[in-house]
Amino acid sequence: MKKLLFVAFSFIIILSTVLLVIDSNSYNNKGQNDSEDIPNTGGSQQHQIELKGYYYFGFLDEREKMSNDAEDIYFYHMDNHFKSYYEDFFEMTQSDDVNEQSYNDYFEEINGLKLITIHDNAANGIENGDYISVEANGPIQESYPMQIGKIEKIDILYPR
Repeated sequence: MKKLLFVAFSFIIILSTVLLVIDSNSYNNKGQNDSEDIPNTGGSQQHQIELKGYYYFGFLDEREKMSNDAEDIYFYHMDNHFKSYYEDFFEMTQSDDVNEQSYNDYFEEINGLKLITIHDNAANGIENGDYISVEANGPIQESYPMQIGKIEKIDILYPR
């Protein structure tokens, strides 16, 4: 009985090892084929894009235009808590403050903020809360917040 268990266990280990090697090789080959089609951009993408969202404190929060009621709640949280939320995003500590938890809950409820940096020289005349369209050309640095290479045009679609 012990001999049978030993043989079965050995067979399972050998079979698992063979399957892992086969899967690893197919994964490596797939990665090599894919890299031939996609140029290496060094962590950035370059193409012409149009982004829409709400402008706040030098950032575009890319999202669809909200209804008036949802927008009022969004404006309240962004006006009063954006800077704290943004700073807390990069800290590794947990706070027990009830007020902080409520605004963190709100930002989680709206799936966080998808921030894209809008440089000050491109944001002339734009106010916090304006819903804008940004046309850009050039590399997009895939950091958080994302950074756009060259902004071609900014339109205020819905002023606050």
